[in-house]
Amino acid sequence: MKIRRIWAMLCLAAIVGMAQAREPVRIDASSEQTANASFNQMMKALPRSKQGALAGAMLQLNLVGTNSVYDVVGNPALQSLSAGRIKDRIAGMSAEEIIELARTAPDVDTKIEIHEQPAPAAPAVIERG
Repeated sequence: MKIRRIWAMLCLAAIVGMAQAREPVRIDASSEQTANASFNQMMKALPRSKQGALAGAMLQLNLVGTNSVYDVVGNPALQSLSAGRIKDRIAGMSAEEIIELARTAPDVDTKIEIHEQPAPAAPAVIERG
């Protein structure tokens, strides 16, 4: 009798756990502000290993249609990573869908390398005597 009760409780816990499984964060493209806010939320929800891939994908998608670095220098809107700028292209997408879209993006030939930065060293203390 106790085994059946324990088994039933485990099954119930599993069902509740599946029901509470987190849906992936999606881009809310109703405005530039909501697109950027949902992108920031998406980045925070991702493991560090996926954050670089998503940031690279967003960079690629933001650069679609540019011809050279001079286009970026001449256009302040291109100088920062913005979900708002491409909100209509990524509306309702999850991180995985955005990464896949960037893989198939036209007119983008970039090489992105992400390197971990070491923590800054503590400032040296100089004693004067």
